[in-house]
Amino acid sequence: EEDEHGRLKRHEKAWECHGEEMLTLVDLSDNDLSLLSSDSKNMKPTIGVLDDRIACFTSLLTLRIKNCRLTDLPWDVLNENMTSLVTLDAPGNNFKSVPLKTLPMTL
Repeated sequence: EEDEHGRLKRHEKAWECHGEEMLTLVDLSDNDLSLLSSDSKNMKPTIGVLDDRIACFTSLLTLRIKNCRLTDLPWDVLNENMTSLVTLDAPGNNFKSVPLKTLPMTL
């Protein structure tokens, strides 16, 4: 089952984490991520959305996603899984909204 962005819902993850949970900094800046996420059933692109696989990065302190052409983030995943996140560096994207209530309390 998928959400409104074509991502698999949490209970249907099709991947496993392999060490990502130990990373404290991820910098994806200046990479066009607008077409990298896709619907796993139809391989249909979900334009501009960083998908739920980011949930594997549970020890992340800093996430840099400047100028990645993103329109949305899995805000609930950031809130639930990234409880150590202190820096979200994301200018130069086209977010429709930033729901402050769902951001991790550490931000």
